[in-house]
Amino acid sequence: MKKILYVVSNLRKSGPTTVLYNLIKNLDRDKFLPVIVTVINETEKTRIDDFRKLNVEIFTLGLTHKNFLFISKKKIKRLITPYAPDIVHSHSLYADYLIARIEKYVKHISTIHSYVYEDYISKHGILLGLFMSLLAMQAIKRTDRVICCSYSLRKKYEKKSSKNMYVIQNGFDFDMFDNRSNLTKQELHNELKLHNDKMVFIMVGSLSKRKDPLTVIKAFLESKYSSNGLLVILGDGDLYTECLSYLNDNILILGYMENVVEYYMAADVFVSASISEGLPNTVLEAGAFGLKMILSDIPEHKEIFGVIPQNDDIKFFEVCNICDCKRCFSDIRDNETHSYVISQHIRENFSAKKMTVKYEELYNSL
Repeated sequence: MKKILYVVSNLRKSGPTTVLYNLIKNLDRDKFLPVIVTVINETEKTRIDDFRKLNVEIFTLGLTHKNFLFISKKKIKRLITPYAPDIVHSHSLYADYLIARIEKYVKHISTIHSYVYEDYISKHGILLGLFMSLLAMQAIKRTDRVICCSYSLRKKYEKKSSKNMYVIQNGFDFDMFDNRSNLTKQELHNELKLHNDKMVFIMVGSLSKRKDPLTVIKAFLESKYSSNGLLVILGDGDLYTECLSYLNDNILILGYMENVVEYYMAADVFVSASISEGLPNTVLEAGAFGLKMILSDIPEHKEIFGVIPQNDDIKFFEVCNICDCKRCFSDIRDNETHSYVISQHIRENFSAKKMTVKYEELYNSL
């Protein structure tokens, strides 16, 4: 049995944490023993209890955002060595940077979930974002196997690095269907206090510059649905207060919600204006529930649906283009029927089990 030590910044609710959860949940425990080490302490919005239910040991190094840069190589190795892993699999800059610094006594795999030059600069500004991006690229050079979560992401990194990178696409956990509500769509509308007689558009994710929720809001307000549709936004972030300024009877901004599955089931169309992604879990989730799609035309969105022939239930618009996004609101099919084609496509190509098998094959190859 191989012991896999998963090193992450922490287990806060995020896309990378979802990927790790799906991976460990489906891991063959007869062949692999997972152990998790977190670098910094948990936030309020943590999934640590979900991981504990998977019967996996979890330890923390208890570092801070500041001192992780200055911890000595010897101390890192002293902290990691007692777990005696066969393979270390890191996710996030903190984890990648720490493990890449120590002398290699064990194989190191890193999964990259975003393009750092877009993600970090968007989050932290040009100076700090560029500095963090350079740290990430240094870690990539010292990692034995670098995994990108999409082919589009690998293509971006190939322009910056000569490192040979692999691709394992993210997968959706279809057990979400088993946890779904037994209520009908109309009953869900009543339960969630949504309008029964309106098309429901939903956006899920952080309200940040990279996710660009303001383009969605402004396009919706200019569209034909501004008075006879409903835009539901789930999530919080730096732009939360600004988004609230657009609140009206047809726009609901609800912050972070635990019961996102019920909102997927109650909605008709999923909307994402992301400027940059790895391979977005929210798009996979919404697609698995058969929601129609209005998406920015970034490569990562097109990678998910590019193989589907021309489909009236999937509309792409130019990044940050409010007018083009408005066009998609007008062009999307005006009915409450979910898309069987989209749902089946996600089921057949982006399952968490399929993703896990590919990681298991990688572990065995090492």
